[in-house]
Amino acid sequence: MSESKHTPLPWMADGGEVRAESGNGRTVALLYSITNEDEANAALIVRAVNSHDDLVSALEIMIRAFNVSDVDPIVAFTSIERARAALKKAGAT
Repeated sequence: MSESKHTPLPWMADGGEVRAESGNGRTVALLYSITNEDEANAALIVRAVNSHDDLVSALEIMIRAFNVSDVDPIVAFTSIERARAALKKAGAT
C-alpha cells in the first residue's frame, strides 16, 4: 500500500467535527448541520480512519497464515477471499 499524505493520526470526533489530535488540532472534516446523526457519522469516520492500518495489517497476516496452515480448504478460501475484498475496499494493494 502506498504511503498516504493525509493528516497524521489519531483523529478525534468533537461533535460534528473531525479533528487531528496531533499538532494544532487541525479540523479534518466538518459536518455542517450538527445533529445526533452527524455526531454519529463523525464518530464512525474517526473509528474507521484510526483503525484502518491495524485492520489492514491483521488481514494481511491472516491471509499469510491461512495460505500455509493446515486449515479446512473451504474455510481458508472463503476467509482469504473476504479478507482480500476488504483490503481492496480499504485501498490496499
